[in-house]
Amino acid sequence: MGWGKGRFASDLRRRAGRVLLAVLLLLASRALERPAIAESRNPLASYFSRLLDESRAETAIGLLLLSDFLKETDGASRTVQVPDLDALVERLAARTSRPTLPYRVVVIDSAVPGEIAFPGGPIILTSGLLALAATPEERAFLVARNLVHVALRHPMAAIKKEGLYAPILKNLKLSEERRDREAVRHVLRGFIKAATGMDQKKADREALALFDQPEAGRQAGLSLLRKLEKELWPIAPWEWFDLPGRIQSLESLAP
Repeated sequence: MGWGKGRFASDLRRRAGRVLLAVLLLLASRALERPAIAESRNPLASYFSRLLDESRAETAIGLLLLSDFLKETDGASRTVQVPDLDALVERLAARTSRPTLPYRVVVIDSAVPGEIAFPGGPIILTSGLLALAATPEERAFLVARNLVHVALRHPMAAIKKEGLYAPILKNLKLSEERRDREAVRHVLRGFIKAATGMDQKKADREALALFDQPEAGRQAGLSLLRKLEKELWPIAPWEWFDLPGRIQSLESLAP
């Protein structure tokens, strides 16, 4: 009789244990489901969460590519300080559609006119290009159009179009000493090539909105582009800059 009671008690404890385990598993599964349920109930929150993650990735990608570019050109180029440039960047950046990005203009000491807008904020200009932008308005147009490229995510679009997004993200997940330098170089070269296909006309047009007087910006842009046409057109392939097309685009905006 005592044995029967003991066996019954043992079975009861096992059943109670199973019920408790089932309850714990159910509670755990519901806890894990809550974020997904919250996202499904609020798709706007889900959208902004993904957008925030991509914005962080965008900034990290830009810094990585800028760092690698400076390493690749070490010895061939050096950075130079340009008075009042930081203040100009800060003033114009506040008027972009993404004013909180960490915009930064790095000037490379090179006589060849050149510009590269990286994802997330970094921008490279050459001293040769700045020399052509002789007036404050021309310099403001030059900086503004590159800020617009970044604000409109043109560099990120170029990276994705070339299939470079996944490889660069893979490297970003690694510590600096474990990163594949050759893979980063591959992305950098691919990006520089793809960047020539960014919407230059749109950047030129949208840059005018950053000026107190858009018409002054338009005239400055035309002046700078005409100088570039004389400087670069004899040696530059048509598809790289399309300077005649850009000039025509700005001319069409005449009041």
